[in-house]
Amino acid sequence: MVMLYILAFGFCTLLGCENGTYGENCNNMCGHCIDGEFCDHTNGSCLNGCNPGYVGDECKTSEFDMFNKELHSTVVVDQFV
Repeated sequence: MVMLYILAFGFCTLLGCENGTYGENCNNMCGHCIDGEFCDHTNGSCLNGCNPGYVGDECKTSEFDMFNKELHSTVVVDQFV
């Protein structure tokens, strides 16, 4: 039964991934977790938050990118008013 579980969910996910990776077969890279902490090995979330300038559960979105998207959408909307 244990062997079937390992095959179904991936060996890395069951036992944990190497530092800096997460997910099935440890194929995903962690984001920018605060103070260089490693993310959760199953879902990539940063348990204690993000480094400054990054947001989201996985700390993969920069605040700069979010600001640019908001600014662009505001400018586009304003052009039609």
